[in-house]
Amino acid sequence: MPASLFIILSVVLAAAVIVGAVLLLVRGHTDDLARAEGDLANLALTLQERTDGILQSIEGVLRDLVDRIPQASLRASEFDGFAGSQATKAVLVGASCSLPQIVRIDLVNARGRLVGTSNPRPMSDPIYLTGASYYQALSTDPSLTSYLSEPMRIRTTGKKVLSLA
Repeated sequence: MPASLFIILSVVLAAAVIVGAVLLLVRGHTDDLARAEGDLANLALTLQERTDGILQSIEGVLRDLVDRIPQASLRASEFDGFAGSQATKAVLVGASCSLPQIVRIDLVNARGRLVGTSNPRPMSDPIYLTGASYYQALSTDPSLTSYLSEPMRIRTTGKKVLSLA
């Protein structure tokens, strides 16, 4: 066999080996991508289910609190007194401690003023929440029974929270 033919066959064989190796790498990469996509989809589903469960639990706590408000206290003239009482504060503190995801529970009157809270610190000045998206949504749309806000940053801690109102 002439030397030039041997060199040509060696080059062709080397090229075939390289092409084969590249095809195996591409196929392996494609399989890895497909596996990663499946893992990501499973993770997204797990996170969705967990988030739904947490939000349902929080909503259950809030419904229980609303059910505890005496009918007479739902009148605008009575609500502030009810919401600001020590008995109501004790209930709010207990409810806010019932789930680790609850940071604080606030009671806001029809005028947007914070009148009751589970926050242990006393309120020194009146706080109005009329600019909050949840207050605006719930006060303008009577068909809404609850509202989940966009993430908001708490000024004092820098943490982001969602408000379920």
